[in-house]
Amino acid sequence: MQPHFTINWLAVGASVLASFALGNVWYGAIFRNAWCRAMGLGQGNKPSGAEIAKGSVLNVFATFLMAFVLLHSANVWRPSVWVPGQTDDAPYVYGFFAGFFTWLGFVMPTLLNGVAFERKPWKVFFINAVFQFISLQAMGMILSCWR
Repeated sequence: MQPHFTINWLAVGASVLASFALGNVWYGAIFRNAWCRAMGLGQGNKPSGAEIAKGSVLNVFATFLMAFVLLHSANVWRPSVWVPGQTDDAPYVYGFFAGFFTWLGFVMPTLLNGVAFERKPWKVFFINAVFQFISLQAMGMILSCWR
């Protein structure tokens, strides 16, 4: 038995935009100073325009990959994907679990490795971990509710 679903590219794009908007608020307005201090970045360590552009392009690519894979994960939870004609009662549940288990099984171990082997402070871990959870939840909701 194979799952049957289509890829909603608009939902994938909206997920990427939502993650970027959340990241802008999270790392800009809310935790900019705390994150920079924890990372050891002072006022003199501002990135150049080229560095910001390169980071943004890589981030768009990485967030697109995450949204694309999360779409598949969210759809696998749906009964209608496996049994045509079956109803999907609460699409937000599929989005929640797809985001939660992706965060728990893939993002958290990677962030923990940053603390263990890259000497990143726990404060950076918590700021990043909570952002990734919120971002994956937003993307999961968009991808599961907008079919």
